Amino acid sequence: AAAGGAATAVVGDNTPASRYAKLKAAVKAHVRYMRMATNGDGVDRHLFGLYIAAKGEAAMKGRPDDVPDVFKDDAFKLPFTLSSSQTPAFATLGGGFAPIAADGYGVSYVVAETRLWFHISAYAAHPDTSAVRFADSLEHALNDIHELCLTCGKLKPVFSRRRFAIQRPQ
Repeated sequence: AAAGGAATAVVGDNTPASRYAKLKAAVKAHVRYMRMATNGDGVDRHLFGLYIAAKGEAAMKGRPDDVPDVFKDDAFKLPFTLSSSQTPAFATLGGGFAPIAADGYGVSYVVAETRLWFHISAYAAHPDTSAVRFADSLEHALNDIHELCLTCGKLKPVFSRRRFAIQRPQ
């Protein structure tokens, strides 16, 4: 809910201070949820793991739709059009992976002290996806957030001169 509120507020007709407050609330909510998931307390991950196990067992029995009723809920039919994963900066410079849906995106990212890396993939054959458009939108969003933080005086001096630019493969 906080993330949706921040996204709406950032593009809405609010003051920079209001947009910044909503963005900060969304970040705090995300970090809280991320910590829960890291500690094994993210319930969606447990349910998803059980769902995958049930689907695998059903497929091995030749009955791919024979899963417990809880997994027949519409929530489990939602498409996974964005698959993302963070790669630890100390382990590698990152790496990419393919989307898990034909009309989706695969995004891996590395968060380092002064740099962000993104590897974005999409199937070129699908008419509705474009890794280039996704990268352009991501660049725009990051710069909007950067500008908001600058406007509200909430950036450390080392980050105040930064701009986000997507480095594209040659």
